[in-house]
Amino acid sequence: MKPRKHVLLVEDDRDIRGLLHLIITSAGHLVCSAATGSEALLELSRHSFNLIVSDIGLPDIDGFKLLKMAAARQPISCISISAFSFDGDTRPHSGCIRHFVKPFDPYDLLAAIEAAEQPDMFYRSPFHIGLGYGNLHFQPQSHAGN
Repeated sequence: MKPRKHVLLVEDDRDIRGLLHLIITSAGHLVCSAATGSEALLELSRHSFNLIVSDIGLPDIDGFKLLKMAAARQPISCISISAFSFDGDTRPHSGCIRHFVKPFDPYDLLAAIEAAEQPDMFYRSPFHIGLGYGNLHFQPQSHAGN
């Protein structure tokens, strides 16, 4: 059985945060929720997480800035969610492995969470994304030590 992830969920909308918390925990993952970037940073100082799922439009800090600050503290994978779409692929600029535009299919989010890998010590930051084209991605951390 695959080990479950410890997920930091950052979403300012109480109803969406509650629903996402329920969806992610129902898949067997441990979830800690925060309503603001400041709360998320506090949780990051208290706990170690495998993954952050964060809204980009937070009331106190830009979500992309939050994800960069989190990656500077510990190696961590990130999934962003937003009410807005972006031109092109945001991953090379944001460090996110996936970006979801609200509304989205919760099964797609769970699949992204399942596919997320904890960066290893060689591959320090998700802000140095490997090569990618369409659905094909080369990530150096999966080849470290080979």
